[in-house]
Amino acid sequence: MPIFAISVRISALMKNVMAKKHKKKRIYTTSVTSNIASDKTKYYRTRFNVFRACIVVTILVVAIGAFATWYVLKEFVTMEAQVKTLRETVSTQEATILDLGKKNAELESRNEILSVTVGKQQVENEEQEEIRKERAIPNGFPLTSSAEIEEQETDPEDEDYIPMVVFVMSENSDIVATADGTVLSVREDSVYGNCVVIDHGNGYQTLYKNTEPPKVSEGDEVVRGAIIYVGTGDEENRFCYQITYLDQYTDPMELIDIEG
Repeated sequence: MPIFAISVRISALMKNVMAKKHKKKRIYTTSVTSNIASDKTKYYRTRFNVFRACIVVTILVVAIGAFATWYVLKEFVTMEAQVKTLRETVSTQEATILDLGKKNAELESRNEILSVTVGKQQVENEEQEEIRKERAIPNGFPLTSSAEIEEQETDPEDEDYIPMVVFVMSENSDIVATADGTVLSVREDSVYGNCVVIDHGNGYQTLYKNTEPPKVSEGDEVVRGAIIYVGTGDEENRFCYQITYLDQYTDPMELIDIEG
């Protein structure tokens, strides 16, 4: 038979309202408990604490799972955006590479055309240079028509001998430059009256001596065939022609192209 513990708690409530009209009231509260109820209360409290802990743990797990899911989704979205950006970048770079390839092909084509053009120009320049060098060699005939060569009394073996050719000019024959060059000087000559010296820029110089006044002046640029003296038609008109190479006189007949 269970043992009951009785506890009595007495509370007195007193109120005084207007002297002796009210009587004092007393309220008694009695609670009855047993040791079995106390054990059950402890048991239910323990189960409640475990249940509450489980709920808290569950909430935490759910929260952590939700956060992890949100984070993964966020990273996935971020990565997807980055992949999209990278794809766009790659696409742009591929387009740029394709465009550069086209431009490179055009440049290579232009370069080939330019190389061919430069090559042709170089060949033309070389040909022109060869022509210029050829035209600077005094191998032309110094008269516009035929002439007789006057024999020289000087012995070629004489140390004082200066190679020259003296022409007896025919009627209406003009004296012309035998190569391209620049008039170096126009001076008097004690024997023939006037002397024109033309420098051809390659070591050669030609001397034209005649009694007629020259038609060129010092510093003039002349080409092969340019008139140096105009003939008078005098059958006795003589013309002396000389050539030097590196300041040494040389025989003009070794260079003159009679047929040219």
